[in-house]
Amino acid sequence: MRHFYFNECFPKTFTDDETVKCFQKTIKEYTILKNKFGEKLTGILTDRSPDKIAVSIALNLTQAINLLERNYKIIALTNFNKYPIDYFFDIEQNLELLEKKFIIKVGDDSFDALNPQISFLNNGILFSLGLHDDIRKNEIDINHSTGESSLIKNQFGTSENTTLLIAIIDDELTQSLDGFAKFINLFHSPKFFKSLKSEFERLPLNCQNSIIADFSRAIDRNLDTRFSADGDLIKDVTPDKEKSIKVYELRVFDPIAIRIYFYENGNEIYLAKIKRKPPKKSQSNDIKSSKSLIKELMKVS
Repeated sequence: MRHFYFNECFPKTFTDDETVKCFQKTIKEYTILKNKFGEKLTGILTDRSPDKIAVSIALNLTQAINLLERNYKIIALTNFNKYPIDYFFDIEQNLELLEKKFIIKVGDDSFDALNPQISFLNNGILFSLGLHDDIRKNEIDINHSTGESSLIKNQFGTSENTTLLIAIIDDELTQSLDGFAKFINLFHSPKFFKSLKSEFERLPLNCQNSIIADFSRAIDRNLDTRFSADGDLIKDVTPDKEKSIKVYELRVFDPIAIRIYFYENGNEIYLAKIKRKPPKKSQSNDIKSSKSLIKELMKVS
């Protein structure tokens, strides 16, 4: 599943008319993608509410949305409602990002690109207003203070750019379907509900690959069982009062924090849930619901 991130890295010196014109071009092309891929595109993320994001000399993002043609205004209103970006950013696991600087250059101006870098790590695409030649590119450079760089895919409002993005997303969705088969083939006759497949396929491809790699690494540890808890890669998170089964979690940290809840009982494995790591207070809810799912799987198996 793909998300877009609104690219604020551009000079806010263009006229309101120029800004709205470019905004309408990009939202028009985004609508083509949304119509084709539907729920596989999660929307356009921002790090704060649109009324707090300046886009021109006088306009904020909310005001710019209200100046769009009616059809595109509706699309924008239903897609610019995903904030803050922190849902995709586990600060506890990614503190090193805050120790670096990330920059996008547009002409002679440099802009803080921490959020675009977070989006890049989550397999995101920038949603850009094509106001400058440095923004009208299929990929945009994010320069790191370490001398490295990232190339993030970019939508900027042309049909050629949209055609390229359609091909990229189509290819990724095909790989994603293959990815679930690779994941399931790691286990001997695993038990799971259909919801697990949906949870896996909703994740960006790089996250899917990390899950497969970490379960493969678990197998290679050569412990008592293939998925024994070691307190590091795999933890025993069984609730204290639970005596009949165990709940284990495999912990993925890169590119984002993900938890996979399961139960290994001899040669049987019950795969319950795949979840982004939630705040500590709500993680117990994921564990409890995973416990219930495991018991349901055991009943129907």
